[in-house]
Order: sequence, then C-alpha cells, then structure tokens
Amino acid sequence: MIFLKIGGSVITHKSRPFTVNWTGINTAVQGIKEIEGPLLVGHGGGSFGHFVAREYEGMPQAFTKIREAMAKLNQIFVSSLVAKGVPAVGFAPSNFMIAKGGKVKLFHEPLLEASKEHVPVVHGDAILDRERGYVIFSTERVFLELAKFIKPRRVLLASDGPVMSDGEPVKEVADWNFRDVLEGLTPPKHTDVTGGMRGKLLEAARISAKHGAEVYIFDGSVPGAIKRAWKFGEGTRVRVTRVPSL
Repeated sequence: MIFLKIGGSVITHKSRPFTVNWTGINTAVQGIKEIEGPLLVGHGGGSFGHFVAREYEGMPQAFTKIREAMAKLNQIFVSSLVAKGVPAVGFAPSNFMIAKGGKVKLFHEPLLEASKEHVPVVHGDAILDRERGYVIFSTERVFLELAKFIKPRRVLLASDGPVMSDGEPVKEVADWNFRDVLEGLTPPKHTDVTGGMRGKLLEAARISAKHGAEVYIFDGSVPGAIKRAWKFGEGTRVRVTRVPSL
C-alpha cells in the first residue's frame, strides 16, 4: 500500500481563502493515475481548512466550520479524480475517528474494505475529542493512525518543495541529523495550523519510526514528480528509527 498526500499548497492558493489551484489539481490527478497498485490518498487543507481554523479558533462553531470547509475541498478533489477515471471515494476522518485526551479510536473497516477496489481519499480534519471538544489532525497525523491497521510500504508527501533547512535542500533526514534539520526549518509563509514543514517532518518521522516506512517529502507541483516519488523516491527521504523527544 502506498500512502500519498497532496499538500494544500499544491491544490489551493494558500494566500487567498477558498481559492482552488486547478493547475495543481490537474498535476496531482495525473500523478495519481500513474501509480499502480493499492493506494490511499490524502490532501491538506490549504486555503480552505487552515484559514477557517484560524478564524474560528476557540469558538464553539469551529468544529462545524472546519468540517464544512474541508468537505468542500474534498468534494472538489474527489470529483476531479473521478472525472479522470480514478475510482476515488472520500472519507472524512471526523466520520471514522474519535479522540480522548490524545488517544485515538478508529473505525477503519469501511475504509479498508473500500481500498480493495477503490482509492480512499482522506484529508486533514477536526476530530471530536471527548475531553477537549475537538482536535485538529493533519493528513500526516491521519496517516500515522491509519498505518496501525493499513501498513504502508512507502509514504509520499507532495508539498511545495523538499525539506529546506538553513536555506538548503535536505537530501535525507536520519537519526543522526534529525534534530539539526528540525532546528534549521523556516516558519511557514502562510497560515498553517498544523505546524507547516515542522509538523510535517515530525509526523513523517513518527510514521517512519513506528511503522518502518520510507517517507519522501517533495515538490508536488512539478509534473512527473509523483510518479518518480512512487517509483524511485523524490525530494527529501525521511528514514529514522526513533523520534527524539522535544
């Protein structure tokens, strides 16, 4: 099974609320069509989820507003896949996950069954939490939880570029340089409630350490990059055996 995340920076214009990047969506759809074998796709919130999460942060209506925004983007993305012949089916994490004080329970059987003949499409989402009301899960965090039941052979994170640390692209993140790379990351340019590249790298490291999967973070806006990542690896390779305590 391949896990592929299409970043919000690829399929939306993150600087403008609720703005779809159709060129990015078409590039992503073409890349997904070229992957052979079992596939789980996810996508980020981009200019839909992140802006709403920031605008309604701390308000009672935040949970419903975030879910509404992400449902809209998921429908656009899934419809684009279906229109090009990909048997995509949307699965909102808020419908199959629930949390309590950081612990997560999944009702993963429908998604697992769908993956036999279809391509499930999940996304970052607001998840109900029995103690906190709700928590926001990035797509990478959703992948981390699903990997307990659906083991990925490789995890591909199509973002707005590879990992950049101290202004330079990083070819590989391993146990020996993980902390140095993390400290050299620059803050995200646009609103990102899941921590930008720092959050992405932390979750990528957890997936690698806990489930033994190779993770690649790369520029998903480049035509052909998704196929290359699937076949050979692309961008920054994350392969760690442990995640340092922070």
